[in-house]
Amino acid sequence: ADEINQIKAPLPPHILTQPARALMTVQIDQLSTKDSIADTLQYLNQHRHSYYPVADEEGKTVGVLSREHFYDYVQTKGLQEGVTVTNMELEAIPVVRPDTDIQICLETVIRSGSNKLLVVDQTDTLTGILTIRDVLGASVEAQKAGL
Repeated sequence: ADEINQIKAPLPPHILTQPARALMTVQIDQLSTKDSIADTLQYLNQHRHSYYPVADEEGKTVGVLSREHFYDYVQTKGLQEGVTVTNMELEAIPVVRPDTDIQICLETVIRSGSNKLLVVDQTDTLTGILTIRDVLGASVEAQKAGL
């Protein structure tokens, strides 16, 4: 609770009551469970992030692949034919809905030990990613604007 209060205390109240959709990143580099190891390697080289959401064939988010776990997998097992993202260890990152208040999002992300949340709709389709940095950045912008 102390860590949550430390992060929330300096934030303007109007930021805390905004929905996740207002601050989330919507342009997301996402992988598919069907992606091969070779295709994933090329994709990660073109889109540099630490984590990549993974969707199944129906577009539902099934987890997150970390860049670190991907490279560990490739170093130990190589670029095997016929192996897809499904064969790799996916991480679970907390999920919220687009209308979840930022205050609840902050509590969720801090309690989880993560620094990001996946924002999914009622069909579990990814609509955005919300990070603590997104929230803090919006707070700084609001303070500069005198809000």
